[in-house]
Amino acid sequence: VKFKVVDAGGGHVALWNLYTKRFLRIQPNGNVDCGVGADGIYHPGWEWEKFSITEIPLQKGLYTLYVPGPVDQTLKVDPETYVTHGIKGPFQSCWQLELFSIHVVA
Repeated sequence: VKFKVVDAGGGHVALWNLYTKRFLRIQPNGNVDCGVGADGIYHPGWEWEKFSITEIPLQKGLYTLYVPGPVDQTLKVDPETYVTHGIKGPFQSCWQLELFSIHVVA
């Protein structure tokens, strides 16, 4: 899946799906879906679509995608079913299904 990274302010990003033309989001209950379209423009106040991307120390090139604040969920993808969901709280060092590599495509 390819996403366009959109500035969400305050050092956060929103992920715009180039295929569905919608933003990826994590709801407070951990459900992951695509939010509103909004033509790829992030709107202040959207909390479920606002991610913090953090590189993991000692694991160069691997990142976590965390939705802070009241949502408090880290994105997780099951490698067998490709089902995505959130897991409560910021990244824990024992987690493996919450790590992502990021490739820049021009």
